[in-house]
Amino acid sequence: MRALVFLGICLTMVLSLEVGAQDPSALRLQVRELHDLEDHKGIISLIDSLSETRELSSEFSFYMGRALFNAGRTTEARLILRTLENDSELGPRATQMLATIAIQQRNNTEALSYLLKLSSLYPENPVYHQRIARIFYAEGNYAAAMNYMLTAYRRDTLNQTSIADLADIWMKMEMPGNAFRLLNNGIALYPENFLFRRQMVSVCYRQRKMPETVEHAAFLTERGDTTPTVVRLKAFAYFDLGELDKSDFWLDYLLSNELISEDIFFYKGKVAEAKGNVNEALRNYEEAVKMTLSPNFDPFILQLAISLHENKKYQESIKWLQSARSLKDSPQLIYYLARNFDLFYHDKQPALLHYQMFIDRPGVGLEEQRAYARQRVREFRELLHLQGE
Repeated sequence: MRALVFLGICLTMVLSLEVGAQDPSALRLQVRELHDLEDHKGIISLIDSLSETRELSSEFSFYMGRALFNAGRTTEARLILRTLENDSELGPRATQMLATIAIQQRNNTEALSYLLKLSSLYPENPVYHQRIARIFYAEGNYAAAMNYMLTAYRRDTLNQTSIADLADIWMKMEMPGNAFRLLNNGIALYPENFLFRRQMVSVCYRQRKMPETVEHAAFLTERGDTTPTVVRLKAFAYFDLGELDKSDFWLDYLLSNELISEDIFFYKGKVAEAKGNVNEALRNYEEAVKMTLSPNFDPFILQLAISLHENKKYQESIKWLQSARSLKDSPQLIYYLARNFDLFYHDKQPALLHYQMFIDRPGVGLEEQRAYARQRVREFRELLHLQGE
């Protein structure tokens, strides 16, 4: 008798569970609990089993699309969510996920269409303006990126993401003054924001504000942030401020950590030269020239050639200048070639040829060198005339 009673109770419980499983409120609760636990696979299995016995409502289709999205099955999620994007209740949330999928898949045209729709639905929400701005930024349309990021910033002037992104956009647009003022305000609000400080190091260096460059870089390095760009610019700024030992310390720090680049060797050379260590300076300039594959090649090689020239190593200077001319035939290179030929060779014809070439080359600046070149050309011609040549 007891066994029959127990069996009846069990049957009642099973029936009540089956009924509960069909109840939308109970199902909704299960989905919510699984979602809170981030068990997206569990939600997919639950709704899959439900779809075998009945057609899914829009609500449960959305739950399925969201679970697929969160599980990284974005292709399947997109198919479901696209059927819901015009739903009066679920459309905005479906559109948010569709926009994110499009961004992840680098489909900028589709992402923009969804984000523009959301920004018109929720014009006071800065998030959609931020995301639109980032797409335009990625495509190199900095003017459009600035307009949308400015809108986002004006919607919420305390939003640190908008401040950082807008500063980056202004730097790309060669507007470091705007970036400086914005980041200055940002740092006043959030002095411990490391990203603002890193950006400020680059902004201040671009504006040749060397004390401020050092100030913000020091804030970071004192707190353990030795990001290579921060340390590089700190070292360069110390050099420009005449703090040679401090500049050398941070340049050596970079080299000892195998953070090597042509400009680090270049500044090592400048520091050594400023300290009077000529041979060390020449070694570093040569290292900079050897490893560079950048647009900086011309100034690096020119500095090496000038230093060799000033230390009366004319033949080596000529070698580097002739190599440089194959990359960029600048007036300065021609002038220093003429000077080296003048001082090294007894035959003055190569010097005369290069002085004249330098004089004939159009361009602004170098007036003192042009005057000297004209004087030497006159002297050479008078000498050649006297020699009957």
